[in-house]
Amino acid sequence: MHAKFTAGYHGYVYPKDTITKADTSKQKLHSAKKAALMSAVLPGLGQVYNRKYWKLGIIYPIMGGVAYSFAFNQKYFAVYRDALRIRYDGDPTTIDQFSLFSDDRIVTMKNYYQRYRDLSVIGFAAIYVLQVIDAAVDGHLYNFDVGPDLSMQWTPVFTADQRGPSAGLSLRLTL
Repeated sequence: MHAKFTAGYHGYVYPKDTITKADTSKQKLHSAKKAALMSAVLPGLGQVYNRKYWKLGIIYPIMGGVAYSFAFNQKYFAVYRDALRIRYDGDPTTIDQFSLFSDDRIVTMKNYYQRYRDLSVIGFAAIYVLQVIDAAVDGHLYNFDVGPDLSMQWTPVFTADQRGPSAGLSLRLTL
């Protein structure tokens, strides 16, 4: 009679009679790729998948603040851009609401708001990418064991040698 074999973890082959019931049960695998994809589709969804709900309280206010900054700067950029158009349109019936400002001042203000509007777009993109990266890293570390047997201790150390006494730190890492 031939023994029946089955494929195990990493392709190892075990006789069927040595596999316990716990080994054959399907474990739900946590996917870092899925977490990153979810965060790419909807910001914060990967953090929810990783069960890091508290990060939503950081991601959404920051993204909202940057979006508000974009809207604010876009509004004033458009005001000063239109003021320049009105000033140079050649139509005497248009009213210049910035008649007390010089042309250089209006151009400076337009450029100021345009610059910070553009920086808001860059900031929003950076936050979006960082939250996707954060979801992927948390997905990779989801099953990382942070048990009580992990410890790090550092203590001050005083030594004496030919040059005299010296102070330092001793670091001990227990895994």
